[in-house]
Amino acid sequence: MFGIGILISNGHLEFVELVILPYFCWTWQVMLAISFALAVNRVKVMCDLPLPKHTATVLVVLAWLFGSFFFVSYVTRFCPLIVINGVSLWIDITVPYANTVSDIELYSSIVLICSCLLIYIGIILFLLYHRFKTTVTHQPAERKLLFVAFLEFLSCILIDISWHFIDYFQPDPVWSGIGMNMMLIFHCGWINPGLNLLLSSKLRNSVLPMFSRSAVQVTVG
Repeated sequence: MFGIGILISNGHLEFVELVILPYFCWTWQVMLAISFALAVNRVKVMCDLPLPKHTATVLVVLAWLFGSFFFVSYVTRFCPLIVINGVSLWIDITVPYANTVSDIELYSSIVLICSCLLIYIGIILFLLYHRFKTTVTHQPAERKLLFVAFLEFLSCILIDISWHFIDYFQPDPVWSGIGMNMMLIFHCGWINPGLNLLLSSKLRNSVLPMFSRSAVQVTVG
C-alpha cells in the first residue's frame, strides 16, 4: 500500500502521509496486539488454563483500542509520519509529542512480541511435561503452530527494532528506508502468507490448486 501510494502520488505525498502511513502503522500495532490475544487463547485451550470465558474477546477489543491510540496520534499530526526522499517512512521526532508516542510504540511492541514468545515457550514446556507424564502425543499441527509462532517472533522483533534503530547502523536515510521497505515486504508478502500456508491444510488445499491452474494456463497460452 505504501509503495502504491508513492507511485500514484506524483510527488504530492500529503495523501500518503495523512492516510496511507497512519493506516499501515495502525494495522501493524493492532496485528501485534491481536497476536498476543490469540496466544493467550491458545494457552487457555491447549493447557486448560482456567481463564474467564470472555478473556480472548476482551483482549481483542483492547487490541483495537491500543491500535486506535496510535492511529489518532498519527492522523491528528501529534505524531506525524513523513516520507523522506520518496522511499523512507519515519516518525517526525521534531514534534515534541512524537517522541513520547515513539517510545510507547517501541516498548509496547517489544512487550507484546516477547510476551507471545514466552507464552508459546510455556506451551512447549507444558506439552513436554504432559507427554512425559502420559502416553498422549500431540498432533503435528500443534507443533507446527509453535514453529510458526517462533518464526513470526523473529520477523516481528527484527522489523520493530529496525524501525526504531536502523538509522544508527545505516545513517543514510535512502538506504535505511530501502532496508525497512524490504523487510516489511518480505514479512507481509512472504513470511505471513507462507506461515499461514504451512499451518493450515485447508488454506493449502484452496490456494495451491489455483496456482497449478494458473501455471497450466500460462503453459498452454
